[in-house]
Amino acid sequence: MLLDYGYASAQIRAGAEVDLPRNQASVGFRVIPHEPARIGEITIEGLGKGLPEDRVRSALGIEPGDLYSQTDLEEAKRALLDLGVFGSVIIDPEPTKRDRLGRVPIRVRVEPSKLRSVHVGLGVGVDSTRTETHVTLGWEDQNFLGGMRKFLVEIVPGVVLYPTRLPGFEKPERLLPQGRIRSEFRQPGFIEYRTNAVVRGQASVYPLLLSGERDPDLPIVGNEDLRASVGLERSYWHLYGLVSQNFQAVRPFVYVGERDPDLGPVYISFPEFFGTLDLRDSRVKPHRGAYASVDFQVAGLGGDAQDVKLQPELRGYVPLGRRLTLAARATTGLLFPQNYGDTVLPNALDGTSGGASRADWARDVQIMFLRGFFSGGNGSNRGYGTREIGPHGVVPFYNPGQSEADILTTCDPTNPEYSPAACDLPLGGFTLWEASLELRYPLFGALSGTVFGDMSDVAPETLQYRFNYPHLSVGAGLRYDTPVGPIRFDLGFRVPGAQSPGTPDEIGQPSEMLGLPIAISLGIGESF
Repeated sequence: MLLDYGYASAQIRAGAEVDLPRNQASVGFRVIPHEPARIGEITIEGLGKGLPEDRVRSALGIEPGDLYSQTDLEEAKRALLDLGVFGSVIIDPEPTKRDRLGRVPIRVRVEPSKLRSVHVGLGVGVDSTRTETHVTLGWEDQNFLGGMRKFLVEIVPGVVLYPTRLPGFEKPERLLPQGRIRSEFRQPGFIEYRTNAVVRGQASVYPLLLSGERDPDLPIVGNEDLRASVGLERSYWHLYGLVSQNFQAVRPFVYVGERDPDLGPVYISFPEFFGTLDLRDSRVKPHRGAYASVDFQVAGLGGDAQDVKLQPELRGYVPLGRRLTLAARATTGLLFPQNYGDTVLPNALDGTSGGASRADWARDVQIMFLRGFFSGGNGSNRGYGTREIGPHGVVPFYNPGQSEADILTTCDPTNPEYSPAACDLPLGGFTLWEASLELRYPLFGALSGTVFGDMSDVAPETLQYRFNYPHLSVGAGLRYDTPVGPIRFDLGFRVPGAQSPGTPDEIGQPSEMLGLPIAISLGIGESF
């Protein structure tokens, strides 16, 4: 016999003890394993044309003669699915067909998925800073040039309807073009059989809209953003890891108005490790299990920023019924800058640069937009708009050509020319914490509902956890299941008195709807 798929043979002894007066019987088994089982012949069925069998065997990671392990077989199945070319994989041991050496044959049955696909989509986004619409055009090949290489290219042209946004929905006065093109290439079996080489590239253009307030006298700043990364990824059991080197180049421009002379390009270079442990029963709509991730970056190998950045995250899912789920999420972020960020605290306190030159101030703000932490919005604290939680202050390049003294005068709230759109903008911070609790329940058909509570804060100093700034919001939402994941609508409400109890709050004035402290979030996929 093949005991637990681990031993080719075993001796089993059974014993029983009967207690007639109590009408009970105790039965015991003693198992003495003999020789461990080994893997026999491996047959692969269902490959079809165009998929190389040697790549599949390499990804399996098991060879005839290896010690038999059910864990190894499960890992082999997961490795084949990770190739992305199979819709289903079944690995069956056949212990009744052992060869004369007692080795167990393995039968692998695969069903290839569609190798080439074109996807087209239309999207609309609305929040407190913008309304935008875009088209997505993409092409993907799961067997590019053979060898199960993957290649993806995606183009997303779009436009921002300015100044239309929540909650005012002003009539659009101009169209701000935006867009993104990205590509991705994966080479399987790089270095060793389950390690993939990954190369990514992305170019995008977008307006940098930071406030729900509008000032027609201010310039509309945009960014040309180029990104590239090369790395290695590896999966094992429920673990996934990616080590990469990343490059980013951002060149600012203006859609409308005068460009600030101190506004220049910024370059960032950093190695990164991203890892996950995924124990969920579903990635799209989890009902039970846990998920953990960590993102670790070190900037400074070239470029304008030198820092260490760390962000771990934990998620948990507890089934309270067949379709009733209690979900929780917690994350923290720590940023340790070495050559920037000195203007954030004085800016948040009194709108000054802390003694930096105007050019250094502008550069400091630019780098913080790329490296700092922000909170609020979809997938974060849903009672707030995007980036609304955290230090707020003056962004000098929204005041083109003005000296710091002029900016301080203009940004004095008692000045009739005071403009929140230039003087009360998110700056980014160094210490982030977020926590969410959510109850998900069915309604009818594909429609489900949720009630949630979110808390978060972003502090202007390193290692500064301000739990007296909980920014508590509660709310409810709806989900509608689709093949690509649930379409999500959430309405969050900022609880009065529970934003920064007993302490002054330095953040800007959050957006309101109908005069109420509420925010709306739209998206695809669960919030976490």
